[in-house]
Amino acid sequence: MAFVCWYFLTPDLATMSVLQPGWIGLIWLRNATLLCLFASTLYWWLYIRRAHGREYKLHKQWLATDSKKFLWRNQVSDNMFWSLVPGVTIWSLFESVTHWVYASGKLAIPDPGYQPVYFTAMVWIVFFWNTIHFYCIHRLLHWQPMCKYFHELHHRNIYIGPWSGLSMHPVEHVLYFPSLALWWLVPVHPVIILLTALVLGLAPTITHAGFEQLVLNGSRRVYLSDWFHQLHHQYFTVNYGNVITPLDKVFGSWHNGTSGTLAP
Repeated sequence: MAFVCWYFLTPDLATMSVLQPGWIGLIWLRNATLLCLFASTLYWWLYIRRAHGREYKLHKQWLATDSKKFLWRNQVSDNMFWSLVPGVTIWSLFESVTHWVYASGKLAIPDPGYQPVYFTAMVWIVFFWNTIHFYCIHRLLHWQPMCKYFHELHHRNIYIGPWSGLSMHPVEHVLYFPSLALWWLVPVHPVIILLTALVLGLAPTITHAGFEQLVLNGSRRVYLSDWFHQLHHQYFTVNYGNVITPLDKVFGSWHNGTSGTLAP
């Protein structure tokens, strides 16, 4: 997807050499479309069509349709608003500034044809860097003043669905998407920038799907969200990070939902 986005769905470097609303708006439109495709497809299959029923569902409760906690008393409408309006906007601004850093000549673009090892290493770093950054800002957001005024909005989603992933207060978006700012200092090919942005923007729809598996054609299985993050939404003070980088085990907040597994 990152290659497709760079070569076919992103303005060229000459256009992006000057920050202008026109091309930034095109990036917003592309990101909003991708998020809608990802989240709406999962939501339709799992929650409207209910292709699995409750099988593989991480919690028996369905999403709220009449709760005063949410805008318009509807959890999905609320989640879509926070994801698309502040969420995609802040995502697109950080991505656009990152492209502009390279297009304006402030950093040179490494050629993956001449530096394939470096390019491959940066692909791996995307995932580890994103999870380390997420753990750090997530712990900050659970500091009581930050949690009360900002992170509480995301935690209204005790029972999560595909649109819950980016449903955050704008201040939380501003803390979440600066993972892209690493590439303001470390030179990479634009495909790496796109990969980082897509992981940040689209992966939450999968990790918050609310189902452990997606089953297609009766047998083909795709693993989605996991019990690890669902437990965080239920208990708040466990599993701040991601299983890829086991910082919760290091800092004593890891829990798998069974008695006696919370690190001391």
